[in-house]
Amino acid sequence: MASLEASAQMAERMLAEPDASDWYYPIFITWPSDGLSAYSERLFKLRQAKHSPAIAIPTSPFFLLRDLLVGIVDIPRNWSNQGATDTQLGLRVAFGIDVFHHWTYVDQIYQAFPHSLDEVNAKSVTLAKGDYNRGVLAQASRFLAYWSLLPLKLVTSSLVLDGLGTGAWEVMLHRAQNLFRPAKDFERAGRQEDPFKIREKLEEGATGAFAELLRALNRRNHPDPRKDRAGAPPDVCYHIVLVGHSMGAIVINEALRNFQNLPVTRIVYMAPACSIHDAEQCVLPFMDRNAAVRFHLLTLHPEAESDEWNAFDTVPRGSLLEWVDNFFTSPTSHSEQRLGKWINILQALQIFAKKTIRGRVTIKAFGVEGNSLPQTHGQFNECPFWEKDFWNPEGPFLYVYNGTGRIVPKP
Repeated sequence: MASLEASAQMAERMLAEPDASDWYYPIFITWPSDGLSAYSERLFKLRQAKHSPAIAIPTSPFFLLRDLLVGIVDIPRNWSNQGATDTQLGLRVAFGIDVFHHWTYVDQIYQAFPHSLDEVNAKSVTLAKGDYNRGVLAQASRFLAYWSLLPLKLVTSSLVLDGLGTGAWEVMLHRAQNLFRPAKDFERAGRQEDPFKIREKLEEGATGAFAELLRALNRRNHPDPRKDRAGAPPDVCYHIVLVGHSMGAIVINEALRNFQNLPVTRIVYMAPACSIHDAEQCVLPFMDRNAAVRFHLLTLHPEAESDEWNAFDTVPRGSLLEWVDNFFTSPTSHSEQRLGKWINILQALQIFAKKTIRGRVTIKAFGVEGNSLPQTHGQFNECPFWEKDFWNPEGPFLYVYNGTGRIVPKP
């Protein structure tokens, strides 16, 4: 219900836009993705990706014990990952020192690429990054809070994030897939007695709610010429801007994989939780096939990414993407890390090497100053993500609430 209410509020803000160039007909796709309900489903409903409550409920205590024990066994990995992230962040913010060379390399990569669309005639990926300036007092308070609650962070890193969080993350991925291919499609496919009905069911393609919507939109934009159109209203050719935040990028990747003729003009990913490899396999082939498509990747400032507070600072610092890379997954290569982190994607710009694609890619990291937005993973949803200036690498890097409660560029 919270996501539906938030969608309604965002739709009102979009419809109130004074600039006609920022007007859209919004369609919001929401699904349950909170961690508590996801872990509950893992314990009491799912087994091996199948809905088996008859098996899951009686075995749930063993699965809970197993998850907690795995978190304890993974303490060396968890503490070393988090310790490395926190040490790098602290020394960089306080003294400008990089413990790990890849942070320095990322700065060098940033300087090597154009920072505006006008440079080198937009023949390369365009990079833009705001400044990080929390202020001395704010940074000192964050430093003291970190150390005062460090013992608790060490416990929650293994028992909560690794132990329970990994299972919740897997269920979140399961739910995202359900938007295209619900579990029932696989579990009920052969239950029809009529072999023709079985075949028809298996050949109809993705049947999830989002898949059905995209199929209908595709039919509207590409009507069947064999059908009699006498008396029918003229077809309206429309263009789609796909915007995905966090796990929404995983869903859009699947959309691009399954519907390669969608009339998409722009793809906007805000702190995407998909891997670099997944985007490479889904977004780039779609762009290669559709020459008019532009791709905008928006991230938090790298220091803000690593220093995000959650649960009153009782859990390890870092955004959801930091947690996925450090706790929920074990990447087998750099390309298996999250696409939505500035520090990750700048080391993987070679995925945009193709000449026909790289000039249509922009990557923008927002700045930090006072109470500016976005500074946390969830704050992207509060920002005017439908405005072109929000995606534009030459647009504002800081947003704030004004006196009327509207979010506007910081003066």
